[in-house]
Amino acid sequence: MNATYDDALVNMDRKLSLLLSMVPQPVERTINIGDKESIAYRFKEQTISQAIVQKLVRIISGLRAVRILVEHGFAQEQVSLQRMLDELNEAVMFLSFAIIYDDVSELHERYLAAFYEEEFDADTAMSSTQKRPMIPRKKILSYLRGKIPDDKLGGGLEAARTLGKMYSGYLHGASDPIMDI
Repeated sequence: MNATYDDALVNMDRKLSLLLSMVPQPVERTINIGDKESIAYRFKEQTISQAIVQKLVRIISGLRAVRILVEHGFAQEQVSLQRMLDELNEAVMFLSFAIIYDDVSELHERYLAAFYEEEFDADTAMSSTQKRPMIPRKKILSYLRGKIPDDKLGGGLEAARTLGKMYSGYLHGASDPIMDI
């Protein structure tokens, strides 16, 4: 099992490297953190493809973290990461379908604007602007349902919604998951 998991991660890394080579590369940018300047890398173009690649980076990293948690007996923490991975997967499908179907909607534009919004204002680097809007997961799932009818997925999107609700209890520390420890 570990060898299969290792092989899958190696293959994901290879495919990710290929995808990374297909998008405009990030550029160095100076940012202020407190009274210090630091170098950060950002995508100047802020395209859908660049967002997909970034989400895929998080998926691969998350899969590595899940493995470590499971190997050390942290099943509930793994479930919280699994919810994150499910949401990242949905985001990748949401963004990918916009390219595949040539269907970049206003919802996609809002999603990308929120995704690329910097957390800290350049002029007030010590305080977060906390203005990043969140696109509700149900809107992303609704978009996906419009592209792939649930009956074609064998109930996959409804299953994703149900799992998301279950994972929520683990993520937010509901009583029953805590009691199961």
